[in-house]
Amino acid sequence: MGLSDDDIALIAQLAEPEFEPAVMILLHFMLTVCEFYDHPLSVMYEFSPRGVAFASLQEANPLYGVEGNAALNIAKGAVALDAGWAWGRKRKVRGAALVLAGLLARMEEMHYPARRELASWLRQWIVRRHLQHQQVPQLLEWVGAQDDAYALISRLAELPTGTYGSVEQRMVDAAGAFLHRTPEWAGRGLRDSVFASNVSRKKLGDCEFVNRQHAAICAYEAHAGALTDAYVRGHEASFRRVLEGRREDLEMRAEPADWSIRVIFVAHQVAGMEPLRQVQVGDFTADFEMIDYEELMERLQLQIASRPDGRSEFAIAVNSHLVGPLNESWVPEAIRDRVRERLSVPSVSSVKG
Repeated sequence: MGLSDDDIALIAQLAEPEFEPAVMILLHFMLTVCEFYDHPLSVMYEFSPRGVAFASLQEANPLYGVEGNAALNIAKGAVALDAGWAWGRKRKVRGAALVLAGLLARMEEMHYPARRELASWLRQWIVRRHLQHQQVPQLLEWVGAQDDAYALISRLAELPTGTYGSVEQRMVDAAGAFLHRTPEWAGRGLRDSVFASNVSRKKLGDCEFVNRQHAAICAYEAHAGALTDAYVRGHEASFRRVLEGRREDLEMRAEPADWSIRVIFVAHQVAGMEPLRQVQVGDFTADFEMIDYEELMERLQLQIASRPDGRSEFAIAVNSHLVGPLNESWVPEAIRDRVRERLSVPSVSSVKG
C-alpha cells in the first residue's frame, strides 16, 4: 500500500487506550463508506451520519458510553473532518480528532484500490478491538519479590514464542531495564508496540538507554528465531536515519567521536553472524553486537548475583516491562495463552537432560 513510517505512526496512535471512542466511531463509519464509494473520506455528511448504518456502528462500540449521536456530539455541521475541524474540538477530543483528520487526509491521497484495502484492514482491527474489550481477559500472574523471575524468563527465552516478536520484545525490555537500572541511565522505547517504527519514535533499537553522565547509548533490538544479515542491514538503514536525525541533540552533549553507541541484537540463533560489526555514520561510530538469548540470560544472572536485592529488582523489571504490558486490554488473549503454554511444559534443557 506504500505506507510511510509517518503513516504507520499515525495509525499506531489509534491503539492508544485513551483514544476518544466518539472519534473512533466516525473513523469506523468513514472506513465503511470507503468499501462502497470512491469519495473523499473527510466529507461525512454526504452519507447520513444520523442514519441506521451509523447508529449500528455506534451501538457496536462498547467503549462509547455517552448519550446521543457521536457525529452530532463532536462533528455537528462539520463541512469536513479536517485539521480545521479537529483544532476546534474540546481538549478531551482534540488529540484523537487530529489523528483522524491526518489519517483521512493521507488516505484521500491514495489511489482507491489501496485506500479501500487499508480501510478494510482498519475495520477488521476495530472490530477485533471491540471483541477484545467485551471479553474477560485471563491475566498473567504477577511475579512476587521472592519468585524466581530469572527462571520464568529463561523458560520463555528458550525457543521462539510464536507471538510475532511481541513476547521477545517485552523480555528484552525487562532485561534492558534491569541491566540499565541505575539513575544515570534513561530509557526510551520501553513498552512500545512491536509494530512501532524506530524512525518515527527516533530510537536506535526496540528500546534504548542513554547515559545522563557520559556520552553513551546502549540500544537493544529483539528478534524471534534466527538472526539474518538481511535483518541487520534493514535495521542499519533505519539506524542511520535516526542517528542523523538526532545529530544536533547529540552534538550538544559531546563530539560525535566521543560518543559510545552500541546496538545489541538478541535472537534465538546467531550462528554465522559476525559477533561484532562496526558501523560508521558520518563521524559517529557505532558497534552492532549479535548475541543469543542464552548469552543475554548469562548477563542477567551475573547482575542478579552481584547484588543482595538482585532477585527482587529483577522481579520488578519483569512485572513492569513484561507482565504488565502483556496484561493490557489491547493485547490478544492468544499471546497470553502462548506465555502460559510455554511456562506449563518442561524446559528444553530438562528434556535434554
